[in-house]
Amino acid sequence: IAGVTTGTSTSPGVTPSAVSGIVLGGGEHSIANNFGEILPVSVAGIVFFDTNNDGIQNNAGDTGIGGVDIVLTGTDDLGPVSLALTTNPDGSFSFEGLRPGTYTLTEPTQPTGTINGITTAGSAGGNATPITTTPSAVATIKLTTPGSRSSDNLFAEIPTNSSVSGQVWMDMNDDGLANGSEPGIANVKVELSGTDIANNPVTRTAYTDAQGRYSFTDLAPGTYTVTEPEQPAGTRNGQTVAGTTGGTATPVATTPSAISNIHAAANQHSTDNNFGEIPQNSSISGRVWLDGDNNGVVDAGEAGIAGVTVRLSGTDSTGAPVTAEVQTDAQGRYSFTDLTPGTYVVTEPTQPADTLNGQTVAGSTGGTATPVTSVPSQIEGIVLGANQHSTDNNFGELRGGSISGRVFKDNNDDGQVDPDETGIP
Repeated sequence: IAGVTTGTSTSPGVTPSAVSGIVLGGGEHSIANNFGEILPVSVAGIVFFDTNNDGIQNNAGDTGIGGVDIVLTGTDDLGPVSLALTTNPDGSFSFEGLRPGTYTLTEPTQPTGTINGITTAGSAGGNATPITTTPSAVATIKLTTPGSRSSDNLFAEIPTNSSVSGQVWMDMNDDGLANGSEPGIANVKVELSGTDIANNPVTRTAYTDAQGRYSFTDLAPGTYTVTEPEQPAGTRNGQTVAGTTGGTATPVATTPSAISNIHAAANQHSTDNNFGEIPQNSSISGRVWLDGDNNGVVDAGEAGIAGVTVRLSGTDSTGAPVTAEVQTDAQGRYSFTDLTPGTYVVTEPTQPADTLNGQTVAGSTGGTATPVTSVPSQIEGIVLGANQHSTDNNFGELRGGSISGRVFKDNNDDGQVDPDETGIP
């Protein structure tokens, strides 16, 4: 401020401050050339991982996030203000040496590996954006009193470093354990759904790799469900098993298979959420035919017998009973497909019309056939593995023959039935 004599003072905000052009006459004194100073204000806070989404840095995992851009905008007594900095390694930041005014803090870019958490206005108040709004900001920070400070402006971020994973596999013995020798099933669709800790709905889709494995990564803490929406081709539903962080798996009788209530905390990895499938890609087939030479071999020219009922019975690898019936086609062929590994019996319950029982022959995977003297004919002890096809389980039949003749009065004893010779009833 220029004194009582003439002079020109610099404007507020111009440094260094000066009073120039002070003109002094003889015996004059220039007094009250004063330099007024204002105590600066400041705005500070921290950006941090909020592992439990409570908006407070109070857990061991709630570490600061360094290198995050923070922008300060607002208006002081000299006009608009715009400043920027990046957070320190511990996530802290501070705008110092500010003139009194009204300010806004903004985090323009969501930190890598996070979703938005709770933003909290600091010690001087202000209006924080809700968790659903990005970019996060604290507006209307009023620092009109010189020397005042707004501290603890908090930008809490939820880490996305959790995961849910598992495997879809052929559970050959239906024990619910992926034992390493049982193959995975590739290209199976698996869906993730649920709600993260910030109440955001989460939906994702993955497909199993060549080993049947799937993984959903970069998840925020939350509660999730994994679902296998479609039964893999060539299988029937087996045991579904919740993983390392627990959950509720659907029973075998329920499809689609799912594991719900999978709780994933920050940096927690729920593994072995597995979907066991029982292979249903094996078969038993054979033929019913007229074995003209009764050698037990389907020779060229020997015809099949159509419309013959063949019955399948047995127990699959899960202990479940299996029964089915088919009829032979025009060539006498029959087939039971989509079978689970197990031990089976094929039976011809009724002897085909106008035939006699011939040789019954066990097929390509072995078994025990009944002898010609036993009816109904059957082949038992047919053992099937996964994707195994037992062929040529055949039922040979013999064409029925006949013997006929006549009892008569041979009047002339010549051994011939003459026209006048009658039969004897």
